[in-house]
Order: sequence, then C-alpha cells, then structure tokens
Amino acid sequence: MVGIRFFSCGCSGPGYIPADKEALIKYFQNIIEQYNKELDFWRNRIEPITQAQKSREQSLYGKYINKVPTERGKKQVVTNLQAIDYWLKKIQEVEKQIKMIK
Repeated sequence: MVGIRFFSCGCSGPGYIPADKEALIKYFQNIIEQYNKELDFWRNRIEPITQAQKSREQSLYGKYINKVPTERGKKQVVTNLQAIDYWLKKIQEVEKQIKMIK
C-alpha cells in the first residue's frame, strides 16, 4: 500500500514499521486507544477560572494540555470544547486510515 509513512528521529534505527496488514490495523487501533484517553481527560476536566487554578492545572496536567495546539505566542487556556473537537478529529483521521486499509 502506498501512502502511509512511518517516521522516527533515527537515533535508534528506523522505528516501528508494521510487518503486515493486521499489524498495521492493530497499530492504528492502539493510537485510537491513546487518543480516547486524551479525550476522556477533556470530557472530565473542570475548566480553571482563576490564575492560581490555571497554574496548578498546568503543573498537574500539562502532559494533556500541551498536546492540544493553540495559536503561537498567545497564552490562552484551551477550552474543553476545543480539545474535544481536536481529539475527535484525530480519531476520525485514524479511523479513515483503517477503512482505507480494510
């Protein structure tokens, strides 16, 4: 199949490349699982209001918050709605890839 590329930094070899169609589907399903965990965080999150809450949230949950792209140079709080929309689109992209493989 042409059109799917796998990239890595090359530091420790070429990285993971699925051997067959089933392995590729499993690889994409694992990505969907990871994206669903991100989605769960945003669905359960209570948006911070005060600066203290924003700072605390950034230190505790930065690994989730920093994965959602925002406009460069602007210090803005990512809303739950923005993040949920972002992760749903990412899941749809992967599901589309799986459909193309099958």
